[in-house]
Amino acid sequence: MGYIHGVTRKAKLYKVLLAKLIANREEGLPVSMLKHSLEDTSVIDWLLEHGCLKLVDGKVKISSVAQLVLNMGRLGLNLHEASWWLTWKEFEMLASSILVENNLNTNPNFIFTHQGKRYQVDIVAWEGNSVYLIDCKQWFSSGVHGLRRAVEKQKERAAVLSKIYPGNELKLYPLILTVQHVNVINGVPILSLDMLIRFDAHEFSDYFHFYVGKRLINCLKNG
Repeated sequence: MGYIHGVTRKAKLYKVLLAKLIANREEGLPVSMLKHSLEDTSVIDWLLEHGCLKLVDGKVKISSVAQLVLNMGRLGLNLHEASWWLTWKEFEMLASSILVENNLNTNPNFIFTHQGKRYQVDIVAWEGNSVYLIDCKQWFSSGVHGLRRAVEKQKERAAVLSKIYPGNELKLYPLILTVQHVNVINGVPILSLDMLIRFDAHEFSDYFHFYVGKRLINCLKNG
């Protein structure tokens, strides 16, 4: 099932449903209460079947917020709006899940050191001969100036990896993920969740990148 874009009546109802589930994530909500607020009550059963929700003592609780948002996106939920209810960790998990759905391999929270300095990348994704370093910026109030700083830091991480894993077999792209699309800053794409859903490796070939050796992939697989 693909993703539905645009605002519909169902999308608004799903937005309310998600808000209720997240607001009551600890204690859960009775099934009857949730189904009463929906025109199509089968959505609760569908989400239970897909493991996003679970029944505990007659109440519906969230199994995985990231998977819940991802699957509700398939039903018509606006992912951009939904992302504001997520914690930063859940936002990263959602992004990683979307990449996996697009047949990319992922290594979340990749940590490496170089010359005594510690670096961390929110998500490293790879497919074929392309590797993507993704810095997730869910909450970003400092505008374009702050994004420029984030871009330069991400470029620095990519540059360090190119020194640790020298070679020219792979292209290493630094990327920034935010809740909205800002286009490109200093050669680095600033992606939104909607763009991540439509992820196409061919679109990045002309953007800023480093070259690295295949040994990086082995490290990512074992990490």
